[in-house]
Amino acid sequence: MRYLARRAVSLQDGAMAVKLVNQALATNWHILSKEPRRTLLTLAAAYFLRLLPQSLYS
Repeated sequence: MRYLARRAVSLQDGAMAVKLVNQALATNWHILSKEPRRTLLTLAAAYFLRLLPQSLYS
């Protein structure tokens, strides 16, 4: 799921990225302790993409 969330970030689909990263954490929250850097970066990127104006990415 986290991989799919990263792909959604690459496609600039913030809503899908947030949904997928939340699903990844709900399914297996241990990814946060096993790979904290990758998980937190994906989480931050998804939420920033969702919350910040689209004009920042164009």
